[in-house]
Order: sequence, then structure tokens, then C-alpha cells
Amino acid sequence: MKNEARQQNGYEKLVEIYLNHHKEGELLLEYIELAKKAINFENGFISYIEDQYYEVIQSSTLNNKLKSGAVFKTCDTLCEEVVINGKPIYHCKLIDTPLYNLPGRAYLDTESVIGLPLVVEGEIWGTLTLCSTSESDEDLYLNNKNFLDLISMMVAKIIQNHKLRNKLKASENLLKMGEEFLEIATYKRFLNNDQVESTSSFFDIFNIPPIEEGKMTTAVANMAMSKVIDADKLLVQERYERSKTEDVPAFEYRIAIANNKVKWLRHKLKYVGESGYVLGVIQDISDLKQTELKLKSKNEELEQFAYATAHDLQEPLRTITGFIDVLEKKTSENSRALGGEERQYLNFIKSAATRMKNQIDGLLDHSRIGRRKEKLSININLLLSDIVEDLQQKIKETSAIIDIADMPIIKGYKMEMRLLFLNLLTNALKFSRRGIDPHIQVRCKEEDVQWVFSVKDNGLGIADEHKERIFKIFIRLKPREDYEGTGIGLAQVKKIVDLHNGDVQVDSKLGSGSTFRFTIKK
Repeated sequence: MKNEARQQNGYEKLVEIYLNHHKEGELLLEYIELAKKAINFENGFISYIEDQYYEVIQSSTLNNKLKSGAVFKTCDTLCEEVVINGKPIYHCKLIDTPLYNLPGRAYLDTESVIGLPLVVEGEIWGTLTLCSTSESDEDLYLNNKNFLDLISMMVAKIIQNHKLRNKLKASENLLKMGEEFLEIATYKRFLNNDQVESTSSFFDIFNIPPIEEGKMTTAVANMAMSKVIDADKLLVQERYERSKTEDVPAFEYRIAIANNKVKWLRHKLKYVGESGYVLGVIQDISDLKQTELKLKSKNEELEQFAYATAHDLQEPLRTITGFIDVLEKKTSENSRALGGEERQYLNFIKSAATRMKNQIDGLLDHSRIGRRKEKLSININLLLSDIVEDLQQKIKETSAIIDIADMPIIKGYKMEMRLLFLNLLTNALKFSRRGIDPHIQVRCKEEDVQWVFSVKDNGLGIADEHKERIFKIFIRLKPREDYEGTGIGLAQVKKIVDLHNGDVQVDSKLGSGSTFRFTIKK
């Protein structure tokens, strides 16, 4: 009867602790004290398991050796058996067990131990461990086993909340760091009421005073909208209205803040109709725009330099080729004027001058790409038909088959698109395998925001290590004496694709042909 009364008092105390303590640390400490008292043990602690380590999160020991935050290898502790088997352990005489030599036993001078698993959704998250410096009474443990199990269940719930809260806090800190580093703000705009939720960086981006959490309304959105410069207001309002019924891809606009400073923002809107809100993500891209403008200016300077240099080189080159023609004419009239070796030197000079002329012409073409800023409607069927007509001589010489599927009408830069296809088809004809007639396929696939074109051949192919290099200017993979060319063609292809906000890549195997794929934004 005495033991039953003691247990009843214990259950009442358990309820009292649960109702009166709100701080996590205090609550765990009370549970440890209650468990120790039930079985007359001096030491107790609660820990959770992370990988192969065992971290103490609350403790109550006689000598204060074991403090919160202490970390041990699980294999050095008395509770490894609990973690492995997922069941409570009780050893009233540790000296008779293999556990006696563990570092964890000696740490608290333990002679008997009780280890209880803290189980959450079938997974062991930690342990409640009770230790005594003397041998213990097994009957006392058995009489209080259910009571101890109940305590371990309540502790497990707290441990679960502790872990989840720590993970949430870590995620929030990571998100906050990411937002600060990338200068990003996120917000929710509810569709059925006047409420808005946002991260604090929203106010920083728009340079408006922060509003207390829970009191934000669409008035905040109106304050932000008032910062948009007049030239971009219509765009932002149109995207804002669209977001009430559909996702809105990223768009860019400018806002004016203090001291007439202008910021560039990138904004994306996701319609989450089933939850009744629109999710917005805003990024300050002002620095990126500044860098972009500087790069654009530098590129224009470099292109102007390349154009001027190539143009100026034409005059001395014409002089060289002119004198070569004169020399050839004079020496042809007088067969003794030049010997065989001298005539060979003259041919070398003429050949080098011709190559230089081709490279200068290619460089001029390359520098002109993108100078015309007006996009036109281009019928790719007609464009390719004209190119094939221009290549008829080479097509006949190689017995090539060019298979062109139905092509779309696109918006683009006409001269550049012609140069793009001309380079790809010329390469496919040039780099064919000996004894095999070239077979070239031109295809196009429509996607949501772009056209995907492909030019496939059955030619020599490209080794993996060269697939990135081929798009660099003046890079040649084949000997000049075997295949003529300037090494500019594929560099022009990449530049033209970049000009259309697209991407180009090649799929190829050496000896098995190549497929060049490129995208053109709609």
C-alpha cells in the first residue's frame, strides 16, 4: 500500500509539473528529478542522438560533471545498447557486465543504470539515463517501470519539439543569410483579404519604414508600387493583375528611392490559388545591372577596336596581294625570272595572304554581329532555302543530302540568323567522312518560351575534350592543309545565339557525327 501511495503521488506530481512549467529546460530537469526520486538514483540526464554522437541536453548529477552541451561517442556510453535495440535496459550490478569497462561508466562512478529510449514516430531520438553509484533494487525498478516509461514518453515529445525547433531555426538563419547575400525579399499577398506577409528585407529593398508583424496590409504593396518609375509602372501593374490567376515569369523594372537613386529589381510571382495567396520573390539586381552595363560598354569598345583593326588591315593586304599579282604576271612572261624554289616561295606568300584576307573578312563579320538592334519576322524556311541555293556547288561536289523539316517564322536578327545557319551547314558539309555522303538534318521544336533548333550530320564528329573549345574564336581542330577555314565560324554561331538570349551546345562522338542544338527566345 505504501508503494502504491508513493506511485500515486508520483503521477500527481507529473501532472503538476506538466501544468506549471513552460520553459523547456526547467521541465526536463523536473522530469529527471522525479524519475531519480522514484528509484532512489543520484544521477540522471537526457540526451539525443545525432549520427554516432550522443549530446546531453539536460542533466542532474551529484558532482555536476555532466553538463548540457557535452558530446560523447555513443559507443563509449552505457546507452549504446538502448540505441541499437530500441528497448529499455536495466543493470543492477554493472560490475557483472561488459559495460563496466566503458568510459561512460567510470565518468560518473556508476554501479547500476537504467536507460530508457526516447521514441518519436518509431525512431529513437535520444535516451533518458538514470545512474546510481551503488547497486540497486530490481523490485523497486519493476514496480516503477510503467511510471518511468510514462516520463520517457513525455520527455520524448519535448525532445521532438526541441529538435524540430532547432532545425527550423537553422533553416530560418540559412534563409536569412541567403536573402541578405542575394539581396532577396519574399512575401505573400492574400487574395481573399487585405493581408500581406513579408520578410524584413522587403522594407530594405523598397526603402520604406518597417511595419509591425501581423499589421501589414496591401497598403504596403501600394507604398512599394509608388516607388516604381513612371516608365515601368504599366509593366508592373499588368504583371500584378496577371498574378491573381496565373504564375508570372521573372520580369525586371526600376524603382526610385532617396536622393534620386534608381534600383533595378527582378520580380517573380507564383499563383498559389488552392491556398488563397500569391507568392512573390524580389531581388535587388542593381549591382548586376551596373556590371552588365560596364561589360556591354567594354564589349562594344572591343568590337569597335576589332572592326577598326580589321578594316585598317585590308589596305596593306590589298597592296601585298596587288604586288604578288604583278610579280606573277612579270614572271609568267619571263620564265627565267624566277627559279623553281623562288616560285614556290611566291606561292607560299600568296596562299598566306589569301588566308589572312579570309580571316580579316571573318573578323569583320564577327564584329558586325548584333549591330542591327531591330528584330524582324524571319521565315526560316525561306532563309534556309536561300542558303541551300548558295551552297549548291558544294552540295553537288559532296553528293550531300540536306533534309530540312518545316520551319517556323520567328522574331530575330535576319543577317545574323542567316550567318548562323550558313556556318553550321558549311561545317557539316566540310567535315564529312571520306567515302560517306554527307546527310544533314535540320529540325525545330517549339517550347513555351523558345524555339529549339538542331543541325545533325553524319560527319567526323568531335572528341569530348574539344566540345567547349570549338566555340572560341580562331580555334581549329583539323589541320589547315586538310580542311580550309578561319576558325571563326562556330564563335560566330555562339555570339549570334547569345544575342538572341539562347544557348548552344553540341552532342557528338568522334567518328559518329555531331548534332548542334541551339535555342532562340520567342
